Amino acid sequence: MTTMTTVATEIAHFRTLASRLTGTALTYTRVVRTGAGQYEIECSGCGQGHREGTVPFQSDATDAARTHANGCLA
Repeated sequence: MTTMTTVATEIAHFRTLASRLTGTALTYTRVVRTGAGQYEIECSGCGQGHREGTVPFQSDATDAARTHANGCLA
């Protein structure tokens, strides 16, 4: 029996607004490509992206991640 592991590949990485205001790189929003060929947004500050599910297109996911990062104060 063969087991497959899915590895998420990072596509884009944006510092959150809070991170830019404090001058640190501790919180960020990123876009990852999942094993199913979908794109997921992950925010290390607030975790918002995990609740929104996957996005079918890379450009849409990147735009959504950038928009989220520009307003995230977590």
